[in-house]
Amino acid sequence: MARSRTLTSLIADVRERCDMVGSTFITDATLTEYINQSAARCQNKFTSSRGHSYQSSSTTWTTTSSLTYALPSDFFESQTVMMANGGSNQEMRPFEMHEYARWSERAPTAGYVVTMIYTPVLARMTSGSDTFDGVNGWEEWVILDACIKALNKEESDVSVIMAQRADVEAEITSMAADREAGWPSRIVDVEQLAEREPFQPTPRFRIMGANLCILWGPVTGWEFT
Repeated sequence: MARSRTLTSLIADVRERCDMVGSTFITDATLTEYINQSAARCQNKFTSSRGHSYQSSSTTWTTTSSLTYALPSDFFESQTVMMANGGSNQEMRPFEMHEYARWSERAPTAGYVVTMIYTPVLARMTSGSDTFDGVNGWEEWVILDACIKALNKEESDVSVIMAQRADVEAEITSMAADREAGWPSRIVDVEQLAEREPFQPTPRFRIMGANLCILWGPVTGWEFT
């Protein structure tokens, strides 16, 4: 996006805010680590807004007789999981752990394509040309947070910087979820989704460690007895 900032420019901003231009007390390597830590925290704030996503990737698997499938190396959290059936995708729903024992012998039918749209982890910046996307100026949170780390190391007062960071954080909290401002959020009609499920039994999934687990779940009307 247009607001992306390079690591080099972020380091320069941190030094300027901290009055450390030309100082060797804190090296660029240390500031790079501080900025990476702060950028990951800022990205988490975008993700936790639970609005329209700021970062998305996708991956696919073809089902076999296995229950588990390795997640992508950059996986952070799932946004949706779908299984192709007859030329269309059906959204899958998670199963609960107390259901695993009863369904664990029911591996999915082989040959179905499962697609996951997910939030990736934020890649570490190592080169000066690597970038962080502050969306619309929210990279200032990263700069201020890294400043606090640098000033703490110098044992300097950070109260003013913390107040400035709080202002930016309040803006992120209030605005990050509303990427589609023209339409209000709505409730998902899960009963209607269930009525339209063409699979019988129904495939369900759960994130388990570094794997996606798929079970061929209950038939219509299945319940605990």
